[in-house]
Amino acid sequence: MTATPVYEGKADLVLPRRIDTSFYPATQQAIEFMCNVVSMNMFRKHFEGDNSEDVYPITSYLDHCSGPRTFRKDLVDYFLDYSGEINGIAHDRWESVLVPVWKMMVGKKRVRGVAVPYEHPKEQTSMEGANLSYDLKRVEQTGEVISTLGEFLKADMQAAG
Repeated sequence: MTATPVYEGKADLVLPRRIDTSFYPATQQAIEFMCNVVSMNMFRKHFEGDNSEDVYPITSYLDHCSGPRTFRKDLVDYFLDYSGEINGIAHDRWESVLVPVWKMMVGKKRVRGVAVPYEHPKEQTSMEGANLSYDLKRVEQTGEVISTLGEFLKADMQAAG
């Protein structure tokens, strides 16, 4: 499902967007939605005043918290060249799958979301939903992702002059 838009030349990179997240623990549903909406709003602010057609899909809701990425093979260097740093600051926990996508977005590559069915394993939901350490990890992860996106966009603005 995610390869079709890339194969047909309609997208450079596709992020799967889970149709139904009700299979996840409640905290995970809320935090991932918040992370995705805040990321969307940060990109909207970043591109404010840019009326070009290619910005609208970039600033639409994308499921950054979904792990898989499907992209054109000639874009693999976005991932391979990620140094783990932004503005000389180490950012290499979850960012290795995020920063390359963000670079494509500010470079106005065709980054799109595709709705996909997904059902989280019930055993995993049960285990994680009853464990405060998972909730705290997700809060930490989201804070770090949003903070890193802020650093990344700031660096992009400085580079643009």
